[in-house]
Amino acid sequence: MNTARKLFHWVALPLLLCCSQLQAYMGGFESQDGYLPFFNDVNTYNAGQYGTNNGGPGGSSAPLPLNTGLWSRLDPVGGPGSYATGHLWRDRVYTNSSGASGLASDQGLVLTTNHQGWGGNALHYRYAMDNRDYNGAPVASSANSVVNVSFWWCSQLDMNVGNGYFGNEFTFRDSANKVAYRLGLTERNTGDKVTYWDGTTLFESSIIAAASRYDRWDLSFN
Repeated sequence: MNTARKLFHWVALPLLLCCSQLQAYMGGFESQDGYLPFFNDVNTYNAGQYGTNNGGPGGSSAPLPLNTGLWSRLDPVGGPGSYATGHLWRDRVYTNSSGASGLASDQGLVLTTNHQGWGGNALHYRYAMDNRDYNGAPVASSANSVVNVSFWWCSQLDMNVGNGYFGNEFTFRDSANKVAYRLGLTERNTGDKVTYWDGTTLFESSIIAAASRYDRWDLSFN
């Protein structure tokens, strides 16, 4: 996952199904899913590994050595304004309704790089799915299966990054580190265009990403 130069919100509500119709659950970024609120960087504790949702083990947060949990930060650690963290008031329902529904205490995952300004490096994080994400089934059970992924994504680039800049990117990789799909935004004067990798090249679509609103994405991997 790569996000660059702008606040980037992610509420994960994925449904993953293999050919045997196994239902899995990655969860959102609430405390019940094992996430602390702002400003706790997800690569510094056991983010996503505790909590009670989806038959989770319960327990509580625990500090971990950097990048030893499910979340890893792939770029050098920067200043205090560069992070991926659970954040109040960023939940999909609360944000999309301008606070008219949902709870302000609901969390989304927020990534930002503003400690380096618009000219700084992009921020890269990696999340490794575990058995809990597959509803208790071994992750390897998805091999040779069709996996459908659904998630909510709220993203916006800033004009300062320049026309034609590609960023705020999701990259899906398998256990062999092979890229299966890339999804992100290209900055254009008429609005950020949804851009994806089709297996060969990056394709810039005509879809304009709605600023400060979530879009739902449904992807299928075979």
